[in-house]
Amino acid sequence: MITFNGNKFAKTESEFTNSLFESDGTCFGYYRKVNGGIKLLDHNKELFAFIVGRKYESFIVSATQKKGERARYMFSTSSIDDKKLGLDKLDYSEVISACKHALKQVS
Repeated sequence: MITFNGNKFAKTESEFTNSLFESDGTCFGYYRKVNGGIKLLDHNKELFAFIVGRKYESFIVSATQKKGERARYMFSTSSIDDKKLGLDKLDYSEVISACKHALKQVS
């Protein structure tokens, strides 16, 4: 399980299910560690964001993926994803800090 800006993301179905009964909150969705970062998936396991983790930079972008196709990435997060993740209330350096924190949790 990882936390990104207060939102919990489960690695497995059992982690997600167990979070339903925890006092500190239910998982927002799932995550998948991949080369270059972390895919963030909603509760339906649909890709909506990607945390980029490179040697000298970290940031987050909106993403989407249709069944059987490659993932597509934007150059930033959409306003919808900003609100969904609570990033609209943070300044740029706080968003970068949240990205770095999430990446440390999976390394």
